[in-house]
Amino acid sequence: MKLWFFILGFLTLTTHNYGQKIEKYIADVNVDRVNSSIKADFQIKFSELTENDTIKFFLHESSTIHSILSFNKPIEFKFTDEKLIGEDKAILIPTNAVSENMVEISYSIDLSLIKNPNFKYNPHWMEFNIYISWFPLNIEYGLFDYEIRLDTDSTIVGTMLTNDSILKSTTRTFDIPFVISDEILKTNADNGKITLYHQNVSDTIIQNIKKKSEQYFNAYNSMFGVTNADNLSITINSFSRTIVYARPQFISLSIDDKFTKNNGKTLAHEIGHLWWNKANVGNWEDWLNEAFAEYSSLVLYRNENGAADFEAKIKNIEKRIENLKPIWNIDKLDPNSNTILTYKGAYLLYQLENRIGTNRFIELMKETHQLEIFTTKDFLGLVAVNIDKKTKDWFKTKLRK
Repeated sequence: MKLWFFILGFLTLTTHNYGQKIEKYIADVNVDRVNSSIKADFQIKFSELTENDTIKFFLHESSTIHSILSFNKPIEFKFTDEKLIGEDKAILIPTNAVSENMVEISYSIDLSLIKNPNFKYNPHWMEFNIYISWFPLNIEYGLFDYEIRLDTDSTIVGTMLTNDSILKSTTRTFDIPFVISDEILKTNADNGKITLYHQNVSDTIIQNIKKKSEQYFNAYNSMFGVTNADNLSITINSFSRTIVYARPQFISLSIDDKFTKNNGKTLAHEIGHLWWNKANVGNWEDWLNEAFAEYSSLVLYRNENGAADFEAKIKNIEKRIENLKPIWNIDKLDPNSNTILTYKGAYLLYQLENRIGTNRFIELMKETHQLEIFTTKDFLGLVAVNIDKKTKDWFKTKLRK
């Protein structure tokens, strides 16, 4: 699990060392379940290009490049063995061959060659995301929008899917996640906001997740005010993966043979990101996303399971963060950055709640959401106004320790 947390932290960097910046991906993608392959035609629009630079993309190592063009003019390219995720290769494209900031890449991938144990090829549940390097990516080029037309005979689940099988981003992001399955089942929550998509998961577990997801969604709405997300898709499989993840309005869960209290807390954390998603994911300010989602899930855990279980969780966190670096300015490349931003941040919020009291703390979180606070500076300013300057200074010191 630690490895995947590190990779996720690494992938969310948004510095632009190459002077390039992607604006949008537009693509036609054919997914062939029977032959375990995809054929993709991508148009990649840059908002910024530097003439003397080389464009570098990473793509799965099994990919075959059919062509790279710019406005129908072929571009010479080369591969290197450089890795981003560990199962990919680098493609180098000369920037001076690119016209009007547009690159067109046509390629295919043999999905049966994916080695990642969490996302190995399964003809009945094909999950696409950043972890399998299925689309041309360079994290140095920043967040982007996308519009992906999918050609498949199976059900598609993604962030926003139009009637003509086009996936569209709802906000700028670093990933293009979706699931394709010919055996997927659909369960709608009663609140009309949440849809569960699942395969080979018992009805008892699905009904439990449906109940819990509605419960958590409604609890957050009550505590923090409404989220601006119109809907949430939750995909659920029984592969016992070591990773779960959330993207805008999309959650991927992997469940064993029962839905445990810890599964519930994980679900609550990921649903919490519908509220806690405003800070920059590319630097230490991400604690405003991760720590707030984690502590929100712990508050619900306390409400469900009682103070004793809650305090046991806090004790475990206390041990986990012992001797770790400060949150303030932590480098996202640090292998402990996710633990620091998520769990050390949550522990500081626990200390803040103890200092100011639960009612004032929940009100502070509510205003943090409703005022769309996305920097530590503004959060500390809110603490100074809503609580007092002494508490602001105390919390700032905690962030720096």
